[in-house]
Amino acid sequence: MPNRAPLTAARLAQIADEHRSPVVLELLWEIHRLRSTTLRADQIRRMLGRTGRMPCRVQSGRASSTNWTRSRVLPTRRHRDDKR
Repeated sequence: MPNRAPLTAARLAQIADEHRSPVVLELLWEIHRLRSTTLRADQIRRMLGRTGRMPCRVQSGRASSTNWTRSRVLPTRRHRDDKR
């Protein structure tokens, strides 16, 4: 069975108008929720980029003021032999 084309927002609205049963409305809300979840996941994926990390420029132990405040930067772990 070949995949069907995705339903547009206009088509979903048409389905809601044609079939006002509680089950159909519940399914349409679930479609809306799932679409919102996938859009948010895509936003997060794009924000993380290729590195898989949040965009944070650290220069000399401080976060760049353009991205993060100093309070949001987690301290790095020191090695047990580090004499600082």
